[in-house]
Amino acid sequence: MDADTPDRAVALPMPEPAADNPLPIVLAKDGVVVLSYLAFSARRRTHVLVTFHRAFAHRLQPPGPATPPPPAAAGRRPETAYEIKNPSWARALGLAAGRHYAFAFRDAVFECLAEGYGSEVLDEDDDAVRQMARRLYK
Repeated sequence: MDADTPDRAVALPMPEPAADNPLPIVLAKDGVVVLSYLAFSARRRTHVLVTFHRAFAHRLQPPGPATPPPPAAAGRRPETAYEIKNPSWARALGLAAGRHYAFAFRDAVFECLAEGYGSEVLDEDDDAVRQMARRLYK
């Protein structure tokens, strides 16, 4: 795709964040970025950990006009997580490699340029920050 092609969002299969307070947390070290947020899974509160591998850039900020809109199916709320195809953010940074991932929360948007990601769900009682730190040193 060329620079004139607009960004296009494709939904990723991720658990929906808790509506009241998803509490997104980001830890980063040496090209690894870990995002955690609270979600409801099987009627109980859980932590979702998303680890981005070979991350080039990331940001957590309030939603704004530059934030790409998440895709929504008819009659459904927008998806929480998506990949941006032909990302203008990567082009602006002069990056030819990597993928642009975005997560929409109630009061914030997290974005990451990385080569890939993996995710897992933890019980609410697990120490999410400790588990996030472990992912940084794998």
